[in-house]
Amino acid sequence: MDRLTISLDDKSEAIIDLYSEEYNLSKTAVIRKALQSFAQQEKLKKTCSTETIQAYCEFLEKKDHIILDVDHWDAFFKEIGKGSDDFWEEVYEIGVEHEREYYNKGLREVKDILVFVEKTNWYILNEDSQKSFTLILNSSVSGKFVEYFFKGFFKNHPQNVQIERGARKIRVTIE
Repeated sequence: MDRLTISLDDKSEAIIDLYSEEYNLSKTAVIRKALQSFAQQEKLKKTCSTETIQAYCEFLEKKDHIILDVDHWDAFFKEIGKGSDDFWEEVYEIGVEHEREYYNKGLREVKDILVFVEKTNWYILNEDSQKSFTLILNSSVSGKFVEYFFKGFFKNHPQNVQIERGARKIRVTIE
């Protein structure tokens, strides 16, 4: 086993002391665990950005979102088919509610909102210009859902945001 002598600033020492006491570990064990955690995080970053991991945690931590296989997602939309007017109005109103929620998180710019929601895997975001975006749908049968959600979401947005649905794409334009 190699020996290493290190110098710690007060903040780092306080962190080690905190976890040493909280988990009843030696300072050496805390540092080993920290290094293992760091290595794990670096490995994860190769497949998923820190921002994406943080978004996933935000989506899942309150238990008001679920993880759903894309095949299940497709099956739901194939089953509902055209859907009722009440269903589409509810999707629209959920979008309105999410706008308030995201505003409180500090998400106010159209691009920032689209980047955050992209983590749901509904679409892949292409930025065509500073005021024009294309959402390439991961499921063609979910287009109306994504369209109505964002129409509700951007209903009260300070900028005039237009949503237009195509076969597998949704165009978002700031006017």
